[in-house]
Amino acid sequence: MICIQCLHPVPALYTVYANGHIQLTTCSYCNTIADEYVEIDDVILFIDILLLKPGAFRHIVFNSLEERVSKIPDWFRLQGSVRERSITLFTNISNWSLKYDQIIRYWILITTFEVYLRWTEEDNKAREYFKILPTKTKIVSDLITSRILLQDFFHQYIYVAIFCVIDMLVLYFLTIGIITKWFKWGQDNKYSVYILSYTVLISYGAKILPTLMLIWPYDTISYMGIIKWVANLYLIESLKIITRLPYSSIVFIFVVVSIFRMVVPKLLLACIFSNSSDDLQSMLNAEYVFAIQKYIISKDFF
Repeated sequence: MICIQCLHPVPALYTVYANGHIQLTTCSYCNTIADEYVEIDDVILFIDILLLKPGAFRHIVFNSLEERVSKIPDWFRLQGSVRERSITLFTNISNWSLKYDQIIRYWILITTFEVYLRWTEEDNKAREYFKILPTKTKIVSDLITSRILLQDFFHQYIYVAIFCVIDMLVLYFLTIGIITKWFKWGQDNKYSVYILSYTVLISYGAKILPTLMLIWPYDTISYMGIIKWVANLYLIESLKIITRLPYSSIVFIFVVVSIFRMVVPKLLLACIFSNSSDDLQSMLNAEYVFAIQKYIISKDFF
């Protein structure tokens, strides 16, 4: 547990007395209430998270997460006979799934929304860009998006799902890896990886806002671009709140991760669609030329 103001450890967030009264803990370092969100309604907490209030973020990803996962045993060591090892392994997996059940469910929910939104976005982008660019050239036919949209309904969904999963895995592992391995953050906290995972998850949730476009349709391409940058700003600010790294470091992490997210998913999909090395080279060249064209017309390049 930590003080959400100064991030110093506290033994407990509150004390329960015999008469049922609860007293919130005062931080011995900054002399403020360690975590006032303990007694604040969830609706207000949700609003404060949307407003990027540091205390709300720290309450969720530090104290709330630790309070939930600390009730479930850690990973047991595998030892004994094969049967005992199997039982221990099954117990460990069950405990892990219970401990991080909420995070796992949130990631699945976000991924499901992201697949549909990405599918809709790529279809709208293709229609918009192909109005501007020549549609009968080999470059357009070699685009990954073009090849996906030529597939049947089921395979379109599968390929977009693969793209989204790869994209989110790159975001997840690269962001957490750089912060924990390069910047050495969270070495004294055994839940540091899950804290960062929860942080990325909450900030990434801003990307599901385009679902409102299904109710009130409008210029989806430009507004989806705005929503993307809102989610990016949420990610930068939330990582700053949790890690307290300087903005220069957070922006550096964001730029590196963004470059990999632009390259890796399309590269892997190109490998799936390509029939030969020459075909792969043609697809990658088409993606490069198309990216340059999008930059020239200055429309939703990112």
